[in-house]
Amino acid sequence: MVRSSEGIRIATEQQDERNGGRPLNIAKKVMIIFTDGWSNKGPDPEQMSKAAKTAGFTIYSVAYESQKPENEDYAGLNQYTIEAVADDLKHIYNERNFNELVEELRKRNVPCM
Repeated sequence: MVRSSEGIRIATEQQDERNGGRPLNIAKKVMIIFTDGWSNKGPDPEQMSKAAKTAGFTIYSVAYESQKPENEDYAGLNQYTIEAVADDLKHIYNERNFNELVEELRKRNVPCM
């Protein structure tokens, strides 16, 4: 999550009604975070996601891992943060079930059409 937490913070601020964002009764706010779960810069991602949820966002977390380095110290995905950022365990996706996320988002948009 290199700087993803900063992205969560900025997106939350930009969608505030004072900054031109539409009210919750008009638009559903959704945030999709692509992350490996590691945060090594910026604010705490868990705190930023809590603020976004309080602002009315539904947050989906997509576990993303670029090619694994050959370094034996490679830690893999940080599942704790991936889960903490998402609304709940049903809002976590990866490359194996990404199509399910696409379908979920389609369902959310049907009432808008």
